[in-house]
Amino acid sequence: MIAEAFNNEDEDGQLMLEKAKEATRARHKDAADREVVGKIRPDYYGGVDNPYEAIKVIEAWELNFSLGSAVKYISRAGKKDPLKEIEDLEKAETYIALEIKRLKKLRG
Repeated sequence: MIAEAFNNEDEDGQLMLEKAKEATRARHKDAADREVVGKIRPDYYGGVDNPYEAIKVIEAWELNFSLGSAVKYISRAGKKDPLKEIEDLEKAETYIALEIKRLKKLRG
């Protein structure tokens, strides 16, 4: 299911990532939004004040959608639901496989 959604990720994935970055920047512009952000970004996301929160790392490293998703699932593995830690890591593995496939296609 995930693989099907991102088989044609090249341009669409980059556009989606840029839109997500813009939306994130806009959300954090105004300090008054911190309360709302806290509700949509609970503690298991790393916390708004945590410099290593997944979204901050993804943006700082300028990762594409697949690598950003892998980092997100690895950093949050088992934090929301300890019983789903393996599932979270398998999702990260799926996104890494998608990135490898994309790179192999680019490099022929």
